[in-house]
Amino acid sequence: MAGRYPSLCRTGPPESICTGALVEGSAGEQNCDDMAVGLGERLTAMGVDVAQGFEDYFTDAMDRLYNYGLWGVSYILQGGYSDDHFEYFRCWVISQGREMTDKALADPEGFEVLVDPGAGHEYDVRLECEPLLYVGMLALKALTGECPARKLPHPREPMGERWEEEDLDVRFPGLMASRH
Repeated sequence: MAGRYPSLCRTGPPESICTGALVEGSAGEQNCDDMAVGLGERLTAMGVDVAQGFEDYFTDAMDRLYNYGLWGVSYILQGGYSDDHFEYFRCWVISQGREMTDKALADPEGFEVLVDPGAGHEYDVRLECEPLLYVGMLALKALTGECPARKLPHPREPMGERWEEEDLDVRFPGLMASRH
């Protein structure tokens, strides 16, 4: 599958959207809500092709980030995570830009080092970005009057090796040790 998707971003205008606008909007100057609003405005102003390119990129990235390794990391960092919260976490990963997303895809279990705030950390909404979930869809609806249909069905199960909560110490020893 990696050969089919050499990077998450496409060439052409969506490249600047996914690497520029997302990173720009999430670099600490804005919160997730502001970033999503600004990105939606830019997509709408740039037209249907760019909005569709972003929606395709985003859907593909969300599906590819749907894996048990990354879910385990988010579960530990947040002290438990439902499927909805894991979806918002994946949005947050994408909001951090191409480099962070590519690292999460390449090595979900090694990704923990990039996002672990350390011992004593409480639930932190900064690791979620739910509004990003709707940006491409809402831009396309504004431009065409219709909500886009998914081109491919959502994966039925996350990729990778399933884990149970009692296995997290063994599966993610470094991250679990940093939490105590």
